[in-house]
Amino acid sequence: LDGAEATATACTAQGAKHKGFYTANATLTLGEKCRAEHCEVGFGAHGDSAHLHLGTDCIAEQCRVGVWSSGAAVGVSRGCRVAASETGFVCADRGVMTIREGCVSTCKGSCYTAMMGGHIAVRSSCVAEGGNVGFQAHGSLSHITLARRCVARGCSQGVVADEGGQVTVGEQFRALDCNSGFYASGKGSKIEVGPGPILDCRLPYFDNGVGRVVQQRSEQEAA
Repeated sequence: LDGAEATATACTAQGAKHKGFYTANATLTLGEKCRAEHCEVGFGAHGDSAHLHLGTDCIAEQCRVGVWSSGAAVGVSRGCRVAASETGFVCADRGVMTIREGCVSTCKGSCYTAMMGGHIAVRSSCVAEGGNVGFQAHGSLSHITLARRCVARGCSQGVVADEGGQVTVGEQFRALDCNSGFYASGKGSKIEVGPGPILDCRLPYFDNGVGRVVQQRSEQEAA
């Protein structure tokens, strides 16, 4: 879709060589339960005037990238999933992506990635599972904000900020069965961790003295 507006519900894109559902400088609104399977990119948007909205329970499965924004505004509704894919949700080139409650990304690589100035806002109770990285902000001006009770499960690294990226982690974050919980590396990289994290990791916190991991205290602890 290029330079127009379209709406679709309960559609399936399968085996697309490039992108399953895609908009360039246009608006694409998808209703509930749309699926992209075996695609290079499951759901994608490109350009600062592009808008992509995924309805509830949309699924990208066995794709190279599940949901992708390059400079675009992307909204992901509750219960959407990226499953058995190389990479999950990716926001780049100063794009903005909002991921609503209860979304899940199960990937080999990074489950949620902000890069090249992209910004991702992840609402409560979203899950990253089985990836090399659960939640990653890579590069200067890249930022991920996690609301409360998000989870990284079975990832090599739960939360990563590198090359100047920044991550803000809400309260009661859980990193379960991960090699490292919070990992900050590189000048300007920073992870701010909210109160009450639960960390079942070999290395809960790591920074190299250049990147920083900062633990916030609860009001009770501060008192």
